[in-house]
Amino acid sequence: MPSRTLPLNAISAFLITARHLNLTHAAKELCLTQGAVSRKIASLEQWFGFPLFERHARGLHLSPQGSALLPELQAAFEQLATVAEKARQQQTVVRLKAPTCALRWLVPRLLRLERTAPDLQIALTTTN
Repeated sequence: MPSRTLPLNAISAFLITARHLNLTHAAKELCLTQGAVSRKIASLEQWFGFPLFERHARGLHLSPQGSALLPELQAAFEQLATVAEKARQQQTVVRLKAPTCALRWLVPRLLRLERTAPDLQIALTTTN
């Protein structure tokens, strides 16, 4: 893994594992195997250069570095999710291609749709 590439999937696995403090529960939430989650955590620890968890016979505990890093990574992921959601909700364009003979039926329905969803943009192209 290149040293400059931030491993976002591994960070997500870390956040979920830190919430559960259990690889099995994190794996279930991520729809991965326990081994896959463990490998993601290990690769992230290698990327950072320090352990994120202390492994004990009774389970996982956050390391001091993991505890310090956790709130900042959670905040960053929440901000990333907020930015992505805003971008996703911005102008939505629906592109339609319909034969000319269908316009008499389609146009009134599109006008009603436009009234109920003003943020939705419709691009209509006719065909013969």
